[in-house]
Formats: sequence, structure tokens, C-alpha cells
Amino acid sequence: MEGSGDEKRMTSVARSTRRIWERVTVGLTLVTGTYLVLATIEPTRAVLERYVFKLDTAAIAALVAVMLEVCIIAIYQLGRDVRAMRRALEKQVSDNVIYDISEIVDRLRDTPHPHRADPCEVEVLGHTLAAVWPQLSAWVTSRAQPTNWKVVLYCLSPEFISECGQFPAYWEDESRRMQARIQEFVAMHRADMARRGLTIEVRPYACLSIVHGYRFQNGEIFMSFMEWSRDDKVTPYLFYERLSPDDRSARDNEYRELFNSWMRRVQRTAVPDSDLTRDPSVAGP
Repeated sequence: MEGSGDEKRMTSVARSTRRIWERVTVGLTLVTGTYLVLATIEPTRAVLERYVFKLDTAAIAALVAVMLEVCIIAIYQLGRDVRAMRRALEKQVSDNVIYDISEIVDRLRDTPHPHRADPCEVEVLGHTLAAVWPQLSAWVTSRAQPTNWKVVLYCLSPEFISECGQFPAYWEDESRRMQARIQEFVAMHRADMARRGLTIEVRPYACLSIVHGYRFQNGEIFMSFMEWSRDDKVTPYLFYERLSPDDRSARDNEYRELFNSWMRRVQRTAVPDSDLTRDPSVAGP
């Protein structure tokens, strides 16, 4: 903590020094430039030579040299600032574009858990869940022993895939197979998941959503889009864009509303599936 305080003080001193330097150089440039301009006008030149100092060749050369030096330093500083800004923007862009689903699932491990009784929630707007479920099942059974989470999985209804005709043909069997696999997994781990406060819900939906992705309870969203394949079928695109929960810029707000609008549409067409972690032998309300 002491080192961090020293760094902050050094940064503050550096910023103050830089502001003073910038003001001095700007003031010197303005005064020098004004003097040179006024020296080209006969009446004002006479006044300057009488009350300030008389310009000769050496003095003019010195003033021009000072202005050139100040301009060179200003250009160098501007270039350095532009390069620093570019590096920051490149890092921000690279951090907000995700190509590997495992990086998104890692957010489940990294998300700080609130100190409250309500579980953290993540909603997955998927298709067949074939890509994400292996990652999620590994997370559930990992040594980290995640606790107090609610996972809602939206997947395409096999019947809708068949009726729509816009998806790859194998998606119908894949969606049905993945739903059965998830149910088997939950049945096998039901007692342990109930003990740890983990719930998993699968909700098949029946609409063509142009977006897919992940929505965390803290407002963080990973969203991607659909594209047309060469055989005129709708398939998922290969990247996810991260919308930070702390970013409330106009751009992020528009993307967030776009994702939420499609999520609302999916929820309206989804089957209100039960909590798979609930023991079927126990009568519900």
C-alpha cells in the first residue's frame, strides 16, 4: 500500500510539472510570435525597438530557434500522447472481443459473489448448447465448488428447428440430445448441487433470434450475432463482444438494449421449464 501511495504522489508531481511546462511553453510561444509579427509593422517596430529591445539578425535567429524548439517538443509530446491513446484503445478493443467460450465461462469463477442469500444468475441465450454445456458442466464439477448460482439455459426447441427450416438440419437432433444430456447430468448431481445452492434451468424457445450470448446478473453481457452460411442456413458468428457493466456509453447502451430486446422475445416463446435440480419425488407448490 505504501508503494502504491508513493506511485500516486510521483504521478501527481509529474502531472503538475507537465502542466507548468505546457503553460510556460505556450506563453513563451505566444509572446515570441506576437513580438515577431509586431516587428514586421513599421509603427509598432519603432515602439518595440525604443521601449523593449532592438532586433538584429542574431536576436531574430534566437527567437526563431526558440519557437522551433518549442514546436518540436510539442509535436513530440503530442505524438507520445497519441501512441499512448492508441495502445489504450487497442487494449480495450482486444479485451472486449472474445473468441473462446472458455474465457466467458471463466467469468463465472471470477465474478465476485454478493454477500446475500439470493443466488447470482447467468442467462445463456444459445442454440443447441453443444458448445457451452461441456464448459458449464466442467465448471459445476470443478474443484472450485461453485455455490449459490442460478444458471438459465435457453436453447432452440427441436420442433421449431424442424419447422423453421433456416437452421442446419443436424441441429434438431443435437438440441434434443443436449437437453437429454443436461437432464441426465443434473439428475446425477442433484443432491450435491442442491447442497451448494446451484440451480440449472433449461428453457426451449421457438423463435429465430439474431443474437446469442450470455447475460450476467451484474449487467455484464457477452453478445454475438447470427450469419448466413454458404448453404443459406443461419449459423452463429465466431466472436463475442463484451459489454462491461461499468460502461454506460451510448454505444454500449444501444447494444445492451438490442440484446435485451431479443432476450425478451426468446423468453416470451420459451417453455417455462422447471428447475432441473429440484427433486421430482418432492411435490412442488
